[in-house]
Amino acid sequence: MKHVYPSLFRSGSCRCAPVCSGRFLLPQIYSNGMSIVDLMLALVLGIIVAGAAMATFLVATKLAGSQRGTAAISTGGQSLITHLGQQIRMAGLVDILESEGQWALINSGAVSTGSMLATVHAGTMPGLYALHGCNGGYAHPATLLDYACSSANGNLSSSFTVAYQALSSPPGNVGNWMGASLPTSFDPKMGLNFDCGGLSPLSDNTNADPAGEVIINRYYLEPTGSRRLLCSGNGNPDQPVQIATGVEQFQLLYGVGQTSMADQYTAVASYVDASAVNSMLNGWPNVIAVQLCMVISGEVGSADPNSGTNVFNLDCAGQPIVISDGRLRRAHRFVVNVRNNVTTAVVMP
Repeated sequence: MKHVYPSLFRSGSCRCAPVCSGRFLLPQIYSNGMSIVDLMLALVLGIIVAGAAMATFLVATKLAGSQRGTAAISTGGQSLITHLGQQIRMAGLVDILESEGQWALINSGAVSTGSMLATVHAGTMPGLYALHGCNGGYAHPATLLDYACSSANGNLSSSFTVAYQALSSPPGNVGNWMGASLPTSFDPKMGLNFDCGGLSPLSDNTNADPAGEVIINRYYLEPTGSRRLLCSGNGNPDQPVQIATGVEQFQLLYGVGQTSMADQYTAVASYVDASAVNSMLNGWPNVIAVQLCMVISGEVGSADPNSGTNVFNLDCAGQPIVISDGRLRRAHRFVVNVRNNVTTAVVMP
């Protein structure tokens, strides 16, 4: 101990109180403990650091949620536009070069519901429309040849039906463009033979209704308010498939061809809803363009619930989109020409 505490070691006496033990002294200044002040200071600093880390984490989480929501409603909306646009462009497609021959239909004009497709298949699918819509839902959505609309106020939950002929090239006719284009039996490896549920419309599918060489797809919002866009195809109309989620508004407006008596050109005077087209004489066969609007919402947390309204993003009714539940919303609009359903336009009053 003489080497450790030389100045404090005394023989038989204590120069420093309070702790003496005969021959040496152990002062309090060499204690290894921590005072309460040191402990509180360390605790406060730890809380500050943890709080800063938590704030950074929350901001990053919120930003990631917003980015996911933006990507979801943007990518999902574009995919939905691509699919529905393709379906509308296909409406009324009929193979006029098949073995039975349909060239005479071009010169004689269409009957029944006004399209060549309906005329060709009038025997097996009476009353078939190549393109039809409702403000709101159909009264019987699973009965695809029943075009009665249910009562609806407004057209923010529209429905529409498209029909077109399934095309394929059977074995033995490859390369022969004048040959028969429809097989006698369903071959999933050849041609466009599927409804929106990926099922065959042909008679070898026992669930097909109506069965035949025509694909019929009916799109509508689920009436339960779940924001799901569904499709019933004639491969099995009793089992609708989900096309998209988060669809809060689904509006279709139709441009009906109008012929000028002076020059006989056909043009769209204005876009009207399905009820207006239903009230026209031969209205649906003269639809030459469709304007579609959808409001799609993202996941909870994709937007700040205090962000209010977005005046630069109007919904399908022309109102600023309101964000009050933390869901980001975006309106998607597009116009598509109807390529195959056009007949000779009538003069509208």
